[in-house]
Amino acid sequence: MGETPLLRVQNLGAVFHSVGKSPAQALQEVSFDVFAGKTVGLVGESGCGKTTTLMSILRLLPANAQVSGQVWFNGVDLFRLTEQEMRAYRWKE
Repeated sequence: MGETPLLRVQNLGAVFHSVGKSPAQALQEVSFDVFAGKTVGLVGESGCGKTTTLMSILRLLPANAQVSGQVWFNGVDLFRLTEQEMRAYRWKE
């Protein structure tokens, strides 16, 4: 068996909804693992979704964003935490 990742992101997606406009797909099926002690860079052109990826993982996108997929940090499913638990987790972890 291989090492368990510190951060695992699977099939992350983000769609922004605005009244009177078509939904804007910002992320689609983003998946990656980050292992403890390793350095990872997220690179790409301006507007390709780097910030949206990170803000989605931390659950800090605005209310009009719909996020899908799964994110685990240190074995904790971040998308199953309540908002209060997530707020505490962000500061603690």
